[in-house]
Amino acid sequence: ITIHPEPNQNPTAADARDLIRIGDGKSVATSDEYDSSSDCANGGCGSNDYNDYDDSANLTDGIDGLAAGSSAIIVLTLGVFTWVSGNIIFSDYLNIMYIPRVEEITIFIAAFVGALVGFLWYNTYPAQIFMGDTGSLTIGGIIAVISVAVRKEWLIPLICGIFLIENLSVIIQVFYFKYTKKKYG
Repeated sequence: ITIHPEPNQNPTAADARDLIRIGDGKSVATSDEYDSSSDCANGGCGSNDYNDYDDSANLTDGIDGLAAGSSAIIVLTLGVFTWVSGNIIFSDYLNIMYIPRVEEITIFIAAFVGALVGFLWYNTYPAQIFMGDTGSLTIGGIIAVISVAVRKEWLIPLICGIFLIENLSVIIQVFYFKYTKKKYG
């Protein structure tokens, strides 16, 4: 990063934002200049989209720990995107938007993946711990928040495919049992 303030002048945050450049002259996206008027956070995708990811993680969760195992892989994938987005050299090389100060999220992601793997360890037979709705809804919310913070919210349907398939399976089963009035499918 090169910052070129005027001599004998104390630069403000607005001046620094205008002066930050990457090696080939591209601007760095900062939170002040990021236009979020068209993204999902402001209702561009529908106001309940992130709540749907919470519910999908909740539907995927069962005694078998499917939500924790799938979420560990999903969060690890988001961790790679977070690390690359926070590294100015790799983000410039891979043509991914550089996001300043996002590398702290990588530390949280590492701890979160460790917690999910620890849960899987204690959830094996005979299970000593169960997740419940509070845990699975929290996992879905954390995945949604990380994807928005790293600005990869459009990748969520791709990397959370198991949640999407599980959600569609539940919808099909409810539709079948509701409209055929059969007890067994």
